[in-house]
Amino acid sequence: MRNVIYVLSIMIVLPMLACAKESADITVSTPVTVNDQSSVVATVTPSTVGTTTTETQSSGAQTIKENEVTEVPASTSSGSQDSTNAPVDLVSKFVSGRDYMTLVPAKPTSSPTDVVEVTELFMYSCPHCYSFEPFIQTWLAKDKPADVAFVRIPANFNEMAIVHTRAFYALQAMGVLDQALHQAIFDEYHNNKNRLKDKQAVANFVAKQGVDSKVFLETYDSFGVNASFRKAEELAQSYRANSVPLIVINGRYVISGKMAGTEQKFADTMNYLVELEQQRLAAEQQAKTKVKAN
Repeated sequence: MRNVIYVLSIMIVLPMLACAKESADITVSTPVTVNDQSSVVATVTPSTVGTTTTETQSSGAQTIKENEVTEVPASTSSGSQDSTNAPVDLVSKFVSGRDYMTLVPAKPTSSPTDVVEVTELFMYSCPHCYSFEPFIQTWLAKDKPADVAFVRIPANFNEMAIVHTRAFYALQAMGVLDQALHQAIFDEYHNNKNRLKDKQAVANFVAKQGVDSKVFLETYDSFGVNASFRKAEELAQSYRANSVPLIVINGRYVISGKMAGTEQKFADTMNYLVELEQQRLAAEQQAKTKVKAN
């Protein structure tokens, strides 16, 4: 009976945990602002947001163990949230440092400057990323605005992840990495226990999916893949990524599984921050138009 209870507990908790970069326990006694300068980002309150699950913030030191999210939360001081014109209920639901982290300064994106970019950091070997994938697909199908770009970036937290990252960019460069193949790689690793531990193992697998394995192996070590690999590492570092899955909104805001707690809260926070950025970009465009008119 104890074994049954234990298994059920793991099944309930597992999906919203995260694959950590470091396996050692980390104790955080004081929140640290994710900030490269002394300035902070002012926020614009969206006109509409979804219903949000109530979340309380614990105080004091927290121990972050293996497979938990290991990011350091941003400052929860009032200076990190511009609430001058924001309804009280929205401010209490979405707070920088509690529900998401604010990156200062904002990091570059690969999309046009007038487009909001949503980025997912993941690893094929991460069981929590695998559990998170259906949520991502639902969000893409139902919630993602048409004018929002979605980008995946594989994280390199271990040697196996390095192989998978290079494979990801090789398949992407070949133009064959659609959602079906992306899901097939996840399934192969987690369901069939094929760890795809080297490029030949990946080549053998993708060949069964109709991909030219010879071209794959040539592309795997190409200059373009090397460049994409380095860029992925740089972006992950700039996001302060210590765990996956991780969602980054337009290079400005970071949401982790630990901060969201539930898929509904994750969706609500994502939608809130996307609209926040849409309104910021619209305000900037309006200001530019006024300047030109004058």
